[in-house]
Amino acid sequence: LDPRAVVFCMLISRFSFVSASAAAVTRRLPWALDGSVQRASASTHRGGRGPAEGSSGARVPAWHSKQRRFCSTLAAAAAVMGGGSQGAGAGGGAPRAWSLHASRLALGARNPIREIVDRLREAKPPEGKVVIPLSQGDPTAFPGLGPPPEARKALADVVLDSTADGYAESSGTLAARRAVSERFSLPGEAPLADDEVIITVGCSQALQMCLTALTDGERSAVLLPRPCFPLYHTICDFIGAEAVYYDLEPSNGWQADLTSLEEALRALGDRAAAVMVNNPGNPTGSVYSAEHLRSLCAVCEAARVPIIADEVYAGMAFAGKEAFTPVAAVRGGCPVLSVGALSKLWLAPGWRLGWLTVHDAGSVLRDAQIVLALQRMAQITIGTAHPVQAALSRIFSDTPDTFYSDTTKLLAERAKLCATRVASLASKAMRVTTQPQGAMYLFLKLEDKFMAASGIEDDREFCQRLLSEEGIVLLPGAAFNMPGYVRVVVCAPTEKLNEAFDRIDAWALGAANMGCVGDAAAPVAVTPPALAHHSSRA
Repeated sequence: LDPRAVVFCMLISRFSFVSASAAAVTRRLPWALDGSVQRASASTHRGGRGPAEGSSGARVPAWHSKQRRFCSTLAAAAAVMGGGSQGAGAGGGAPRAWSLHASRLALGARNPIREIVDRLREAKPPEGKVVIPLSQGDPTAFPGLGPPPEARKALADVVLDSTADGYAESSGTLAARRAVSERFSLPGEAPLADDEVIITVGCSQALQMCLTALTDGERSAVLLPRPCFPLYHTICDFIGAEAVYYDLEPSNGWQADLTSLEEALRALGDRAAAVMVNNPGNPTGSVYSAEHLRSLCAVCEAARVPIIADEVYAGMAFAGKEAFTPVAAVRGGCPVLSVGALSKLWLAPGWRLGWLTVHDAGSVLRDAQIVLALQRMAQITIGTAHPVQAALSRIFSDTPDTFYSDTTKLLAERAKLCATRVASLASKAMRVTTQPQGAMYLFLKLEDKFMAASGIEDDREFCQRLLSEEGIVLLPGAAFNMPGYVRVVVCAPTEKLNEAFDRIDAWALGAANMGCVGDAAAPVAVTPPALAHHSSRA
């Protein structure tokens, strides 16, 4: 090293102008060490003396021109000592490599349904066939289903009036929260308070907020129904909660197995943070009676565990709106957090407006600061789209009852059609375990005899082959933690549903070597049904 550089570093350190390292010395100098000149700040000049003009045209102190070569030497010394400049070293060394990596928390966030649906957007249908997607619970995926005209007009008026172009309150506008309170407060109870309603970005955010608010430390186990909407487990994984399952009974209308629930709660003890209840059900299409829900609430109350009620399909009971009972209406002494959205009953999933309502028992949730925690989590984002919030009151008030009844009637007819087609499949590939009662789904059991005859290993392979070979998209039961089943969305027009089941049956017969799966040991050739056989059905 140049002795002058070493001596200079020692002198600078002695007089406390900079830190002891040569790298720090170079950073404290007001000019670059590669010979270029930067503008010095006024505070650098001794005695307030102004800078002199340098040959390059930049303003520098007069004494700097005598030190430029020395500073270059000092830079080389700093680089050798391991304190060189960022990026490409001043002494000509190689730049330091980037050392970034994605967080395990983010990489672990997986939503099975969204992954499948996103992949399907890129899937190519078999030659000569059109893909029929009966997989995603988006009622607007096919023509004929969409938001009511009154709701569209309410939203358009807000947008055109430019009255909701700014930010809204974090927990939702007061008008939107009071509209939810008016609609979802329970008869015989005080109206929901302003802080007991939060407007969310769809039902998904409401679920995440509920699960996050209730799980903490040792009390972090959440009981989920099996089968269930996979987002529940995804959120649990993301927030570090433990997902524990209680069973639903396929032979009993997919009602909760209360013995299974009691045993799980007893085993968890104080670790149990919440019980998730989904009614009407996804993927099962079940609708629980008031009596069953009352019994379920009693089990949770005895265990001192609150309920999260996913009621995004509220009002979508095929037997009529009276057939649906909110969990909070029969909660007894068990506190309930209920969630809902415009996405299903109002057929507007893209509008991304949901809500969360707090139905306390006494003041259990308020005393535990759960209400406060929910309000604070709402402050992380700036709320859902302000125009949709501003239109919410009119969406509720202006939508006629006939819209709800007509929508539910149409879905009931299509669900019945699907169940009838499944029962008449020549391939006997699947069966209906329980007739659907609401929502927009059938959850079908794959028959063991068919699976054995076809050589298909499981529900995942069934759905994969059905897509790649026939262009029909179903979701495997494994996505809902229930292998051996498939979910069918019934929102497609009747002609599409009939075509889909025609193609499923023809494909299944081929997969089973054209044999009658009812007697797999002695296969009999069966002519596949014509694909257009049911195309004219209403």
